Amino acid sequence: MFRMSENSINVTGLQHWHDFEWYVADSWRIRRNVTLEYGFRWSFFREPFSSINAQSSWSLANWSSAQALANPSDACNGVIVVPGTDPCGKAAAALGGLLVLSKGTPGPNSALVQNNNHNIAPRLGIAWDVKGDGKTAVRIGGGQFYQRELVGIARQLSGNAPFVINATVNRTLDTAPALSSSLQVSPSAAKDPRAVGPNSWQWNVSIERELARNTALEIGYVGNTGIHLTSMQDANPVPQANWLTSAFASAGPNSFRGANNFGTIGEFSRRGHATYHSLQALFRARTSNSSSFQAAYTYSHSIGDVELDNSSGGLNQEAVTAQGLPSSLDKGNTNINRPQIFVANEVFFLPKLTKSSALVQNTIGGWELNSIITVESGASLSVDLWKTSSSRSYRPISFEASTTIGSTMIAVSARPVPPTATAQLNASVAAIRSATTSARR
Repeated sequence: MFRMSENSINVTGLQHWHDFEWYVADSWRIRRNVTLEYGFRWSFFREPFSSINAQSSWSLANWSSAQALANPSDACNGVIVVPGTDPCGKAAAALGGLLVLSKGTPGPNSALVQNNNHNIAPRLGIAWDVKGDGKTAVRIGGGQFYQRELVGIARQLSGNAPFVINATVNRTLDTAPALSSSLQVSPSAAKDPRAVGPNSWQWNVSIERELARNTALEIGYVGNTGIHLTSMQDANPVPQANWLTSAFASAGPNSFRGANNFGTIGEFSRRGHATYHSLQALFRARTSNSSSFQAAYTYSHSIGDVELDNSSGGLNQEAVTAQGLPSSLDKGNTNINRPQIFVANEVFFLPKLTKSSALVQNTIGGWELNSIITVESGASLSVDLWKTSSSRSYRPISFEASTTIGSTMIAVSARPVPPTATAQLNASVAAIRSATTSARR
């Protein structure tokens, strides 16, 4: 006998979206040695929607405890549907009345997310030739930049109830249980309806000086901050006060959740934040008519509370600790953080053989020989852990170090955590040590 979950059908999501952008830019030469660049871009990134209205979200605020008590198998309890549609009624009819499903709550639009019409991104830059002799330049620039993340994330809403019913049952290998109204069902996906879009503010200040003929050195500061970055959270979490109790509950943690007849419901959101600061230096020189040399060095620090090279919206890397808790619990060096990077290259220009025939010039003349060297720090690493069972919760904290007790890995954070979380972690370690010792006896 084993426990398994299975979807009623394969996901079918016909996702559509529209992007409209326009921009204004101008260049103004204020003085002979000062140039100003300015403008803005206005982006209209329409939220993805299903052309057949086959997507739904979920909200704990719309979940009814009375309905859950009367009908625990109502997979549409708390479900948000496209206005003017009744997918829950159609699903109930298709199941022949096997499951009693409520109507669902109409969402704001067919995308179930408010569209943002205020993605106005200004840009400003200034270049100053200090002495007007072309040997010393100061550059300052900054701007805001919006982006569209992966639209495939919205496909998860097409795999949600009532379009796809996920049932959890106990069964043997050779016999599948009959479909019945006693099945444990649950929605599986949600989307934050707020009208916000991922964007970043970027700025830089640099000074470049000609050191000698064909030789220059540039030193600058480059920074940016990412706002409303792609993230994921459990829309039906276990309250912090019950973390320890639920982790060791024999029946699992679902009875401790806000919607206690459902399990984990991954909510795609845009709550991530990150910053980047760096000192950058660039040296370049044309050593002769036959070669050039360039070297660049960057000293930087990237900090964030979500991964920056993963926008899949997965319920692991992109997940935050829990709703309502400080984002500082997830804050740390990002996985793209490389404090020091040095890159150098040299290009040798081989003879063009201009005195030879056209065939020789075009085949073996004018070649270049390049050499590149890169020396860099390793990327930062955070260990993303699930609790005692992957079906119970996700990534409680982004930890830095871990130890193994029996077959269970416990991670300890070098960063401060709330006293209650520390006490729960210590109690969990003690309980696992006791259980491991008893098992060995």
